[in-house]
Parts: sequence; C-alpha cells; structure tokens
Amino acid sequence: MTNLLQVCDLTLHYGKFLALKDINIHIEAGEIVAVIGANGAGKSSLIKAITGLAPPSSGSVLFEGKNLTNSQTSSVVRAGIAVVPEGRRIFPSLSVEENILMGRDVAGLTDNSGSPWTLERIYDLFPVLEEKRKLSGTQLSGGQQQMIAISRALMTNPRVLLCDEISLGLAPTIINQLYDQLRLLVKEGLAVLIVEQAMRTALSVSSRYYCMLEGQISLSGLSSDADEEAVIRAYFGRSV
Repeated sequence: MTNLLQVCDLTLHYGKFLALKDINIHIEAGEIVAVIGANGAGKSSLIKAITGLAPPSSGSVLFEGKNLTNSQTSSVVRAGIAVVPEGRRIFPSLSVEENILMGRDVAGLTDNSGSPWTLERIYDLFPVLEEKRKLSGTQLSGGQQQMIAISRALMTNPRVLLCDEISLGLAPTIINQLYDQLRLLVKEGLAVLIVEQAMRTALSVSSRYYCMLEGQISLSGLSSDADEEAVIRAYFGRSV
C-alpha cells in the first residue's frame, strides 16, 4: 500500500479551548480507516484541520509527503483530498446534476481535464441520481441526498475521501448500500477516512480505527481485532 495522508503531532486551539492534542493518524491507498468518538470528541475539528478550515496550533498535515499544513481549502481539494460534509450541504436552488457538477467546478476541472470521474460514471455508481437528475437536490430522500454529496466529492477526482457522519439519520439498508459502493472504490485504490459516532457501523466497514476522546486519540488498532469493551471505555472515558 502507498501512504497517502499523515497527520503528525497535530494540536488545534479555538482561542483558549484545546480542541485537538498531539493527533497522529495515517491512511494508505486502498483502505477504509475509521475515526470514532462521541459528539464533541474532536472528530470534525480533525477534518477541519486537514482541509485548512481550522489552522492547527502545531503539527503537520502531509499528503504524499507534501506539507499541506495551513493550505487553503481549494489547494487541499486540488491536491487530491475531498470531503463529504456532515449534513450533506445540498444546494436547494440547484438540480441534482448541478449539485454533482459543483465538485468539478471547485476542483477547477473541465470536460477536457481527463478526470476518470464523469457524470456517466457517477450514474453507474448511483443509478437513482440519473433518474432524478433534473429535480432539485432537496426533493430527494436523505439517502439519495447523501449519494449526491458523495458524488460531488468524487467529481473533484480525489485520492483521499473524508466522510463526515455519512450514516447519520439514514436507514440501515441505505447505510449498507453507501458503504458497499465505497468499498468498490477502495478496491480501485481510493483511500477513505470515515468519521462516525456509530461505533459498530464504523468498525464493521473499516480495516483500522482511531477512537477519540476529548480531542485526543484514546485507542487505535485493527478493526477486526477491536475489543468492544475496550473501545467503549475509550469512546466514553468509562465503562457503560
């Protein structure tokens, strides 16, 4: 496997509040890595630090060995890191297809850019989006809106996909469908970092995990070897 993304000794403050402390994680091509933790554990702050939305106080973010720390978000996207944001952030004034194409525009790509991600490929991945491509994105179900958000991120032609709480509020059958599609892309070499409160879901779809508690990594390891009681203690800071 090829090491793609590394976060090294990363610390982040919001004013005097310590949001992240000495975070070290990495993700390689062709794997799904989970970051799990309760609400407020620092998971979304980690994504913001990686993507340039929240400049870290210290530490570094490396992508293919290149230092992206404190880079503009647009530079991070063009380097090959895309985000599927929490809450999906579908533009209500745009059609399904226009929402998807926003990803290509953000990355500065055109029809002639040679990107493997085309509308045809997106519609092969999520056929229901082609059927509803002319509707407003907000007319679709929650699961279908999540497909739009994933598709928009894929249109940036990423090497690493950061997925923030993509299972939130969705039925188990839809969650399974989304992760089945992501697994197919991982087999092609995409690296996927999932941020999830849903501990069991995250461990079931990932090869490795990091558990966060109060802005720090409280436990990490192979998902297949995870001891549920130990993970619960690391997740909540106590036995439950």
